[in-house]
Amino acid sequence: MHGLIFAILTLLMIIGFIKQNTFAFLRFNAVKATLVISICYGAGLEAAQQLIPGRHFDWSDFAANVAGTCLGWLLFYVVYRL
Repeated sequence: MHGLIFAILTLLMIIGFIKQNTFAFLRFNAVKATLVISICYGAGLEAAQQLIPGRHFDWSDFAANVAGTCLGWLLFYVVYRL
């Protein structure tokens, strides 16, 4: 589930950054910005779990978040670059 959710997040974020006209930096660096934001968001979510009793940072969940981010990036290129 982690991978699927982050794949969808990444795909939609790249598309959204490209289509927006407010921030030129995000439009022209959509992929780089999305990868950084998605991976940091995944790390932040895992780190925040330590604040909940009985939960901890799970490296396998973080790896699934990163894998999902890469899958979303790949899906973008397959759908929009071919």
